[in-house]
Amino acid sequence: MSQKPQDITRALLEDTYSKGKIELVSQLCADEFVAHDPLMGRMDRRGLEEQIKMYRRAFPDTKMEVVEQICSGDRVITKWRASGTHQAELMGIPPSNKRAMVEGISIDRVVNGKVVESYAQWDAMGLMRQIGAAPALQMRPNGGSAKAPPPPQARR
Repeated sequence: MSQKPQDITRALLEDTYSKGKIELVSQLCADEFVAHDPLMGRMDRRGLEEQIKMYRRAFPDTKMEVVEQICSGDRVITKWRASGTHQAELMGIPPSNKRAMVEGISIDRVVNGKVVESYAQWDAMGLMRQIGAAPALQMRPNGGSAKAPPPPQARR
């Protein structure tokens, strides 16, 4: 019995990042697999394996969880949440021992039971702020981070 596409993408996220089952990348991703990530850029299977190892080293208590999935044909859209404590160097950033949580969305294409392509968008800047690698935005008294300019007709 073959797995549903959403089960394959769930395992690729939760079992590799949370449980460290790196061997699943080669089992769940096609030979021609390509991933697109806002921080890492374009990656093949080996690149994905290295990315997972990097985050697991930096955040040894990583918990990756699927929040919601939508499947249509060969596409799976997954809303996910990752959390962990920054306990080792991450891309040159020394450990902060701060807890971080990010959310993201992945769009995967699954063909013949294997992921062939993955596009991810997630709050990379939010992660950097949480671990102290980027400054927090200063909030304005009205609760917004920036004041919108007046509409064109109001500027006259």
